[in-house]
Amino acid sequence: MTNDILRRLRFAVKMSDPAMLEMIGLGGSSASREELGSYFLKEDEAGYAECPKAVLSALLDGMIVKRRGPRADGAPAPAPALPRGMGPGPAASQARRPHSEPVGGT
Repeated sequence: MTNDILRRLRFAVKMSDPAMLEMIGLGGSSASREELGSYFLKEDEAGYAECPKAVLSALLDGMIVKRRGPRADGAPAPAPALPRGMGPGPAASQARRPHSEPVGGT
């Protein structure tokens, strides 16, 4: 799932590998060009690797730092929380469960 988000984000903002690596660094993480390339491969291709959530989070944080600049108060960014839909939760399990009552009551 993180790989799909990474691919779509890259396409949407037309970001190059060096720009992505820079923003991952600004977000407080690191990745090599080879690692980044492995995140864009399809699951059945040799060399495929799942993009860690920490790398995706660092990329998003780095994009904010790059566009807006560092925080004015100099405080470090708050610890990243998983965005909605990035992990299983009660809403996800309820959405998959079939409804026993018809919609609209009675």
